This record gives sequence, structure tokens and C-alpha cells, in this order.
Amino acid sequence: MDAAPSSRHTIGEWFGLSAASMGAADRMRSAGMALGLGPPPQCPFDKPGQCRKKGGVCSLRPHVRGGGGGGRAVPAGAEVCAVCPRRLYEDDLVVRWVGKELLGTADPPKIREVDFLQTKEGKAAGRIDMVLCDPRTLASGDLRWCIVETQAVYFSGGKMGDEFQRILDAGGSFIPFPDKARRPDFRSSGAKRLQPQLEAKCPTLRSWGKKLAVVVDRPFFDSLSPMDRALDNDDGEIIWFVVRYEARGDRYALAKDKVVPVALDAARKGLQNADPVSKQDFEGMLRARIGPVERAGQGGAGDAS
Repeated sequence: MDAAPSSRHTIGEWFGLSAASMGAADRMRSAGMALGLGPPPQCPFDKPGQCRKKGGVCSLRPHVRGGGGGGRAVPAGAEVCAVCPRRLYEDDLVVRWVGKELLGTADPPKIREVDFLQTKEGKAAGRIDMVLCDPRTLASGDLRWCIVETQAVYFSGGKMGDEFQRILDAGGSFIPFPDKARRPDFRSSGAKRLQPQLEAKCPTLRSWGKKLAVVVDRPFFDSLSPMDRALDNDDGEIIWFVVRYEARGDRYALAKDKVVPVALDAARKGLQNADPVSKQDFEGMLRARIGPVERAGQGGAGDAS
């Protein structure tokens, strides 16, 4: 009996369209653009401007190997996870949502890519993705604002260039099952990328009395360790705005999922999503790695001396 097919991640959305719902002509066109055979289209989520994501893959989706041979990939569930941060800007949903929750206005002016950190020499060392302002306070001496950081997921494993070519070779008739393992790397995206950003910005914002909103999608948030919630947005230091994607024909639409206010320490624990092993277990691993031969050799050398 054949082994159960393994699950691997491949294209979820491609230049804004659901790859699984595309027709052959659209897949051929997307594969050609992904391989540099034509100019990319306008990004449908962060207008204006062309897609700047190499390969045009907006999100990943788990697939299993289809039956009957042919190397086809079959979607395993409907959930996708964004690998391009611009995916999270669709239709300014997040801008209106964060503005309403934290500033009391659904139409806040937004300023993108704002310098926040600088070196002793005065050079820019870190930026904020977006700042939202309350338009009612622009002319006052007490400007109300909050910052928004967005985080998509990196992936680890095989690149997708070969799959683009295989789609061309198949005339766009199907999505090939990946010939190399690939998975969303939530830990690198969270603990190694997002957490340092929060650590660098949150204490200063806290001292200024300002809020830090972090936008992630549901697969990213679900990968974190459980976090103790703050009482409300006023009590929270970091406010998670979690989005999901709803399938609508040949596209997915960004939708609100939940708001989770937490303290910085709670966010830190959630992003780490790991605990150190015990001292006993750690030393046991060391002994196992050294092995009996090495230990015996070290003992003999000590006796000889």
C-alpha cells in the first residue's frame, strides 16, 4: 500500500489571484511573469505600483500530492499565509480598523516608512512601517497617533523557480507538487525578525504614551505561544490585529479576525515560543554526543598523566 502523501507548501496567491482557481491561461501568464518573461502587473493590494515581490507569490498554501500520478498538487485546506507584507494592505482595511480601534477615526491620514531609530552619527537605523494620525488633532498641540508594524512570514526550503518552469512546461494545466520541502518559517519571522523590532520601539513609545499595532495573519498568530491578554486596548502596550483571508471566487479577500492587546513581556514570550531544556537533559545530550569512546580516551589520557 502506498504511503500517505506528504504535505508541502506551494503557491497560494499569485499576483493577487488564487493559484488553485486560475485557468491554464492565467497560470501560464503568471509563470511567465514570475520567470521574468514579461512585466509584472500592478499590485492589487498596495496601489499604485507594480508588484515588487520576486516571483509574484503573495501567499503560500499547503498542498498534498494528487492521486493518479502526474505530479499534481492538490490544496489541503483553504488557509493561506502571507509571504509578502504588502498582502496585508488590501483595500486599506487595516488602516481603517486600527484607526477606529486606537484613534477613534476610520479615516486616519497614514505616513509610510517613517525613520524612528538613528545612530550616534545621526544616520537612519530603523523605520516604522506606518504611522496613523487622528485628523481632528492635526492643528492642536496634542497630536494623537499610533504606529503600525506589519509582518508576513518567511519560508524555508526549496525555491519556487523550478515550479514556475514546470507550470510552463505543463501548459498551465496544473500546479506541480513541490519536489523540495518548503514550510513557513514562523519562528524566524517572529523571534528573529519581529521581536527585535518590538523591543527597539515599544519602550520608547510606551514612555511617549503611544500604542504599537502589529498586523499579522491568523496562521502567523496561531504559531505563537499563548499570551496573557491585557484588560483592553488602553492597558495594552502592543495591540495585535489579526486578519484572515476569505475565498471569493478566484481571489481571497482580507477580513478582520480579532484584536488582542498584550504587554510587551507577553508578546516577547509569545514570539519566543520556546523554553530552555533542563540542565539535566542538556548535560545528558552532551554526554550522548561525546560518546563512550571519547570519554574512555579522555579517561586514559588522564591516567597516563
